[in-house]
Amino acid sequence: MSLERNTVILGALLHDIGKFLQRGEFGEVKVSGQHPQVGADFVSAWRNELGRCVDVELLKTLVQRHHESSAFPAALQVDALKDPHVRALSRLVSRADNLASSERAPREEGKGRQPYRTTSLASIFDRVEVTREHRPQPRHFPHKPLTDTRTEPPIFSREGREADQTEVTSHIRAFGQQFVRMRDELRWDDFDCVLTHVLSLLQAFTWCIPS
Repeated sequence: MSLERNTVILGALLHDIGKFLQRGEFGEVKVSGQHPQVGADFVSAWRNELGRCVDVELLKTLVQRHHESSAFPAALQVDALKDPHVRALSRLVSRADNLASSERAPREEGKGRQPYRTTSLASIFDRVEVTREHRPQPRHFPHKPLTDTRTEPPIFSREGREADQTEVTSHIRAFGQQFVRMRDELRWDDFDCVLTHVLSLLQAFTWCIPS
């Protein structure tokens, strides 16, 4: 694979990593600002490692500029990029992001935004109605990695829509600790190795994070 192709693949995988990190604390990254900037800060913090298998400046741009909406400042928008080739690559990630986010249910009338830090992934059984008179109460999945073998698998939902902020913060910190552990274990010059391990880590920790 070419360096550019590898970079676009990793950029598409990591484009919303900032949304995940915003929910808690991550030691390697200063978590502040809108999520594209947080994601770009994450790439910058790991530039020495990631730069061994991808074009780290392009990767940072793809993560930082994956929106076409005017709701974001020009510094975070695809269309503000001057290089037409880089703009085209960023648009690939942006359009994919738009398609992927189309699965979200429309916001219920009369309800405002839920707190993004603690709102957890809802169980699909919330929507099952055996009778009209008895509707199931909201439930959510706990913030636990799928790889945790010390406790019961986190496949059973809990009552309520929100998780405790302490639990969420611990979950983000645990992700950070696992990522740091990879620093000395990964062959960072082997893109397939890096992609496989990063994807596996994201699957283990972000499975319980809603859109």
